[in-house]
Amino acid sequence: MTRQYVLHVYRAQSGQMSGQLFDDDLEICAVAGCATVAEVRQAIEQTGQRVDFVIDAKTGESLQS
Repeated sequence: MTRQYVLHVYRAQSGQMSGQLFDDDLEICAVAGCATVAEVRQAIEQTGQRVDFVIDAKTGESLQS
């Protein structure tokens, strides 16, 4: 079975974008303090992690970054 790495992105109370990368229900890593969804994804990928999908953490909708 292929693993699916899903990045949950949300706007923090500070107004900046944050994200948490999950493998099923397990949080693998998180980032904060980004200006855009694309920056969140880039920051996660710079840790060496793969991102298969990006979703809005609040609505569950797919996002393009």
